[in-house]
Amino acid sequence: MNKVILEMKNITKIFPGIKALDDVNFSLNKGEIRALVGKNGAGKSTLIKILTGIYIPDDGEIIIDDKKIERINPKKMYSEGIQAIYQENDLVGYFSVAESVMLNNEPAKMNIVLNKKKMNTDTKKIFDENIGISLDPSSLIKELDVSEKQLVQIAKSLVKKPRIMIFDEPTAPLSAKEIERLFKIIRGLKESGVTIIYITHRFEEIFEIADTVTVFRDGKKISDLNLCDTTEEEIIRHMTGGECETVGKKSETNISGTSVMRVKGLNNEYLKNINFELHKGEVLGLYGAEGAGQVDLVRSIFGLNDKKGKIYIDGKGKNIEHPKDSIKNGIGYVPRDRKEESLVKSFMLMENITLSNLNNYSHRGIISKKEELKIADKMIKDLSISTRSARTIVNFLSGGNQQKVAIARWLTFPLKVLMLDYPTMGVDVQAKVEIYKLLKKIVEEGTSIIVITPEYEEIKILCDRVLVLKEGKIIGDLNVKDTTEDLLLKYAIGSANNGGNNYEKNIN
Repeated sequence: MNKVILEMKNITKIFPGIKALDDVNFSLNKGEIRALVGKNGAGKSTLIKILTGIYIPDDGEIIIDDKKIERINPKKMYSEGIQAIYQENDLVGYFSVAESVMLNNEPAKMNIVLNKKKMNTDTKKIFDENIGISLDPSSLIKELDVSEKQLVQIAKSLVKKPRIMIFDEPTAPLSAKEIERLFKIIRGLKESGVTIIYITHRFEEIFEIADTVTVFRDGKKISDLNLCDTTEEEIIRHMTGGECETVGKKSETNISGTSVMRVKGLNNEYLKNINFELHKGEVLGLYGAEGAGQVDLVRSIFGLNDKKGKIYIDGKGKNIEHPKDSIKNGIGYVPRDRKEESLVKSFMLMENITLSNLNNYSHRGIISKKEELKIADKMIKDLSISTRSARTIVNFLSGGNQQKVAIARWLTFPLKVLMLDYPTMGVDVQAKVEIYKLLKKIVEEGTSIIVITPEYEEIKILCDRVLVLKEGKIIGDLNVKDTTEDLLLKYAIGSANNGGNNYEKNIN
């Protein structure tokens, strides 16, 4: 009989306005590799943050090796052998490999002087015996590639002999060869008795590396499935609640055959031969697993990422190497993280609205506050921004109103294309509805939209067409009215890929 190493009983976690986990029971056997799957917001991340001590559950208990854990916190869970490897590393670029691996566990002579020789020796031993590759302990982190940095994270977690290791989307930045190496390491950890929790959106990985899978939906654990007894289709049904009906029509928009933007042969470190066309009056969705290339695509078009390839606006080739080139050609971009990337939190609402087009409100280099106030008041009225005045500091607005300000910035001058990355993230239901209405109004006034969203319902409400990306390639070009959530998931993380990774759409 397999020994149960972890039990999470009746775990509930409530945040303002949402029950992130609802009476969840979750257990693991020693040496098991368990995959966790579910749509964004299903509860996976909250469960892991509770297990690593970042969140304290509002109800429930955690038992490790038959011992109930009291006073849950990160230090306590670390001492119990819980380690997590996240997609985004927290390594310091100017630290050496050995300094990073042995951080907080540095050997010292007489408990006073750092023993660098032993630190290097111990680090090399971990890499040789547990990782299976040779990495110079004296190398600086900034000199390593993405996969090598991940190996440093794994080595760091092995210093204290973990009992349970969590891998959160570990393969997103890796090549096929690097993924193969990672899986070899994970299998070695399993053989040594370490229990693995593996979070991913890629079904092919689940069936290759995991023994079992737990499905979450809307804060609840839906099922535990043995992978040798289930199928991709069954897992997707559990993720979506069996909702397989054909999507109904969105509100009809006046899409013309006129091409407003054409992207041809776009390539860079993250994107591979991207070709597509956007028509006047069209809302084009970009969908895929996290890190599939959606964000890299819009950032490349906007001039934030280096790229090769051609971009045509109204049939004319444009050289877009910087955001100012995009703005000049009528292209706007609203990033996902509105507080850090889109808005200046300490600026007034009116200052944020005019920021991308200050020349229109300046005379001989001096900004006209009167002109700023005039256009800001118009945007407040047109977009129904809830604020006392245009002089309100934007940080004091609600999330939904902040997003309206971020969008309003691009409506103060003629705009051909507006690109948005998950525009309704972190806003309440009412704000979502208002943003949907706003985007539809923008389209009706002649602007075309490209929108990244992980939400099927949002695609159904907003989009006419959706491009599905996987590993930096477009693998599906779907008409939304004929698309189901199951089909989108199969393209993004499953086996339906319109002919595999060789999908190409040639645009002459």
